Amino acid sequence: MALADEVPPEVRRKWIALFEEINALNNVKFERCLTMPNATGDPTLVVFCDSRLAFGACAYMKWKLSEGSLVRDLLLQKQELLH
Repeated sequence: MALADEVPPEVRRKWIALFEEINALNNVKFERCLTMPNATGDPTLVVFCDSRLAFGACAYMKWKLSEGSLVRDLLLQKQELLH
């Protein structure tokens, strides 16, 4: 098949279907609840980073639970921010 040749109808339909499916992925959503089921009060956002080298950073949510213990949940981590 040369560059100037027309794409066969079946191949064209498959490509169109693929692009429609890819476009539909923009509507996919995943709910992520950051609140622990038995949490009390407001959470604390804890962020650690290497500010001199900008090599990495991470963010945690810290919750106090109803029985008094603390729980942390990793929200985000990035490596080699500026490299």
